[in-house]
Amino acid sequence: MPTNTKKTLSREYCMKYLFHLLSLEKLNFGQTDPVMADLSEFLESYGELDEEHPDNTLDKQSLEYGNWLVHGILESREELINKVQSKLKNKTFSQLDIMTKAILLTGAFELAHSETPFQVVIHESINLASKFSKSESVRFINGILDALAKD
Repeated sequence: MPTNTKKTLSREYCMKYLFHLLSLEKLNFGQTDPVMADLSEFLESYGELDEEHPDNTLDKQSLEYGNWLVHGILESREELINKVQSKLKNKTFSQLDIMTKAILLTGAFELAHSETPFQVVIHESINLASKFSKSESVRFINGILDALAKD
């Protein structure tokens, strides 16, 4: 199992891939083959060190945990979307911005399927939101994941 720092890299990789899929509207594919082929291509691109992506480095443990997150989210995406939707008050999941969706799916999956303490999952998700999302999304993501953690 990777350390918490390596899990941070794993979560970021997962969230970026989900953002990629959501922005291409590929998350709803019924078949997993096109998505998995896309994951291989994304990973190859993600692993390339260049000026545009200086932080995209994953060691073996981080990559394994990140891929576990990605595969798990893809396999249980309908369940995760329904869980998140159940906590939304005045919006539907489809109305959320793409980055918020990606962060919420990553956090919801990890809350439901990992041994990581819920406080850590929520904190890591807030950090992702602070780094990659709009400032108002931070409180929103915190509230939704906190509600999921209480279930």
